[in-house]
Amino acid sequence: MRQYLCWNKATRAYYIALSVFDDVLDATYSKPIYVEKTPGTAALQGRCENRRFLNREFYSLIKTPEGLYRFNADIYQDARSVLGLTADETPLLGFRLVRLPQSEIKSEFCPQTSYIAARNVNSIVHLAVSSFLDNIIFPETGLGLIGSMGIDPNAAGLSQRDLDFVFCGSLYEITRAYNWVKSKHLPGQPLRRALPSPLPVVCAFFEAEPPVYPPLSQLKILAQTLANFDVIIQEPVSPTFLNIQIYSARIVKSGSNVILVIRDTLSRDSLPIGIQLSIYAYSADLSGTPALLVTDVEQQLPGIQFHGGGTQC
Repeated sequence: MRQYLCWNKATRAYYIALSVFDDVLDATYSKPIYVEKTPGTAALQGRCENRRFLNREFYSLIKTPEGLYRFNADIYQDARSVLGLTADETPLLGFRLVRLPQSEIKSEFCPQTSYIAARNVNSIVHLAVSSFLDNIIFPETGLGLIGSMGIDPNAAGLSQRDLDFVFCGSLYEITRAYNWVKSKHLPGQPLRRALPSPLPVVCAFFEAEPPVYPPLSQLKILAQTLANFDVIIQEPVSPTFLNIQIYSARIVKSGSNVILVIRDTLSRDSLPIGIQLSIYAYSADLSGTPALLVTDVEQQLPGIQFHGGGTQC
């Protein structure tokens, strides 16, 4: 995972973008999450939560003023209409993702480096880590930090109601961390765990090193329009708490087996084994095996709650 500080000349605004697929894609495939308040970005007024860091005022594309998570489609629409960013139409895994122009990237933030910087200067981060690190027996060298705290740990008045930690390491290590978060997760929020008051909530993300996905670089989209499929979920192909979920599934009508790739699953809820779903997906091929690609869980998996847009955290 990576975060980028970018400068948009058209709006004369800085923005922060987050890459969560850099283990399988070029890291510049990213989601803008904060946009600086300027006259050129005034269209976001009243639609997004206000944040302050880097001695600047920002809109949070992630949340509404009421603190509800915004839908992925709305976030990407704002990236296109306000910042002028375009979606990649290459029929591969990055299909319809925003790709940052290299000319706009001013700084890059690695989660592990951001964590060390924050731990050294921010007492909340230091106390939070001290309260849980021994319990999960996780190497501190694998901890990372993203979000606004990962950009500016010194910001006065920065909201510290939650901390966005990245657990990076071997599959064994990150599974142990996931089980710790999941064992006492907040109701309806499977990857958020509260620490003892007054400490903030841990919002957890996981990245395996080395990657444990099948060769997703070999995914090729065969049809660039969505089609409806009734499928039965059979079993996960890789751990479902990662940023991309992959399942073996069976298409009900034909009885044929496919690989179901679900990208950007937000809170990474797992699909129940054996469940039958009506989904909208792109027909694809993965290393010679029939596959289906879901790029937006909120629009393409109706009826499945991924604790994303419209939920309160």
